[in-house]
Amino acid sequence: MRRIKRTILAIITVMTLAISPMHFPGTQVVMQAQAQTTLKSPAISQATLKLVKGKSAALSIKGAKGSVTWKSSAPKIASVNSKGLVTGKAAGTATVTGTYKNHKYTCKVTVILKTGRIAVNQNSINLNQAGFITVSVKNSTADDEVYYRVANSDIAECKWGYWASDADSLNLYIYPKEKGSTSVTITSKNDSDKLVIKVNVADDSRTAPPTATSVAEKCLPSVVQITTDKALGTGFFTEKGVIVTNYHVIEGASQIKVKLNNGEEYSVQTILGYDKDYDIALLSLPGKGTPLTASRFAPKTGDTAYAIGNPLGLDNTFSNGTISNASRVYDNVEYIQTTAAISSGNSGGPLLNAYGEVIGINTMQYVDGQNLNFALNITQVYDIDRSNPTAVSKMPTDEPASDSSEQILKEDTAKSGNIATAQELPSGQYADGSIDPTVDRTGTDYYRITLTKNSRIMVIAAADTKYSSDINNMTAKVVDAAGMVNIDSEIYYYDDTPYWYISKELPAGTYYIKVFTDPGKLYLPMPYYVYFGISED
Repeated sequence: MRRIKRTILAIITVMTLAISPMHFPGTQVVMQAQAQTTLKSPAISQATLKLVKGKSAALSIKGAKGSVTWKSSAPKIASVNSKGLVTGKAAGTATVTGTYKNHKYTCKVTVILKTGRIAVNQNSINLNQAGFITVSVKNSTADDEVYYRVANSDIAECKWGYWASDADSLNLYIYPKEKGSTSVTITSKNDSDKLVIKVNVADDSRTAPPTATSVAEKCLPSVVQITTDKALGTGFFTEKGVIVTNYHVIEGASQIKVKLNNGEEYSVQTILGYDKDYDIALLSLPGKGTPLTASRFAPKTGDTAYAIGNPLGLDNTFSNGTISNASRVYDNVEYIQTTAAISSGNSGGPLLNAYGEVIGINTMQYVDGQNLNFALNITQVYDIDRSNPTAVSKMPTDEPASDSSEQILKEDTAKSGNIATAQELPSGQYADGSIDPTVDRTGTDYYRITLTKNSRIMVIAAADTKYSSDINNMTAKVVDAAGMVNIDSEIYYYDDTPYWYISKELPAGTYYIKVFTDPGKLYLPMPYYVYFGISED
C-alpha cells in the first residue's frame, strides 16, 4: 500500500546580468595572538623569499637598533634598496645580505615569472543550448572573489555554478540567447589576472559521428548501478565525484549503494542537491568516476539516440533508437521522447546523442504503446541547487503520515457498485478498493467527483499488488450519469510501476471515476488505489 502511495506521489510530482561576483566558500578570520618576546640576538626576518618578477617585499633584521646595510649578489635578478626592500627583476636566484654591526644575515631570493591564477578547461565554446566551462583559480584565499563580464548580453548570458570539493574550481554556465559571437571575461579580486573566453552561438556543424560500438566503449565506464533499500536504478558521472540520477530512484531510501562499471561498490553518504519537480538528484562520491560530456547542442527530432542502464538489474545494457520528439514540455519540465528502450531499472541513466554526449536523463516509459520513452533534458541539471547538501540519513521519506480516513477513502461495497450511490472522493485524496468479479463480471466500482468550476482533473489508478502485469486486469474511466462524458485512461510507466492516467479539462459538474475489468480477465478480487486531484493552474 505504501509503495503504491509513494509511487502516486512521485507521479503527481512528475506530471503535475552584466557583471556578477562569486565568493569562495566559507570565510575565516585569523586572530593573531600578541606576545612580548625578548630577542637574545638579531636575526633576519626571513631566510628565504619567493617573488614574482616586478613584485617587492621588505626584509629586516629583527632586534637591530641601528643602521643596516643591504646588498644583493645579483642585482639584475633581485635588487635591494637601503631600507631592505627587495624587488624581483628577472627569473633566477640571488642572495640578499644584511650587515649589522659587522654581522651578516642572508636571505635566499627566488624570482619567478608571473603565471596566471585563472584557468579554464577551454578558451572557446560553440553551443546552441545551455553549456558550461570549468574555471579554476590557483592559490585561492578565503576572501577571494571571481567575476565574469559578458561582452554582448544579447548573444548569451551566464551564471555561476557551485564550487567543487577542492574549493579551487567551479562551473560557469552559459545560456545562448540568439545566434552570433561574443566573449566572456573572467577576473579575480586579488590580482590583475584576466581570461577571455570566446562564445559562438550556432548550429552543430561537426563531422560524421563515431560508431555505436565506439560510443558504448567510451561511455559505459561512466555509468553506475544504484541500489537502495527501496529501488534499483541507474546513474552517471557528470563531474568527477558527482553522480546524477532520477530523484524517484533514491526517494525515501535510508541507504544508497553505487556499483561502478569496474565492479567497485560504495555507499553514498551525501546528496549534493535534488529537485522533486525535475525528478533529479545529485549524489556525492568524492574523487570517483570519469564524467560524461554534456551536449552543447540541442537534440533534434530524428537524431540517433542511445540509452544506457540496468533494466531489471541487467547492468551495462546499451540500446539504440531515434529521437521521436526533441522537446515535450509538461508542467515546466522538458522531456525528450525517444524510441531507445527505457525499462524498469534504466531510470536515471544517460540518454546520449550520436557523439556519445549526454542529452537527457532516462526517466519513464509509456507501456500502452510502442517505443514511447521519455528522458529529462540534461540542461535542467544546471538548475539544481547544490548550496545545501543533505546526508542520506536526513533525506525525507515522502511517505503519507498515516492511513487515516482523512487521507484514504475506504470503498463501501454496498455503495460502490452503483453510480447512483457512489461515494464522494474529495480532491487530493485516495480511494482504496477492490475489483470483485464475483459480484458481477466486470467488478465495476464508481466514485463521485464534484467540480465547482471549470477545472483540469488528474486521475491515477494502480493495482495494489506485487505483480506489475496486474495493471492489464483493470482500467479506469471518467464518465457522467447521462452518458455524455466517457474519458478513457492511458497506461504510463513510472520506474517499475505501471498506472492508468487521465488528465482532462472539464466544466463544473458531477462526474464519476469508473474502475473495472473486462469480462473474463479476473476471477478473484484484486485490490487497487485511485487518486483524484484538481490542477491549481
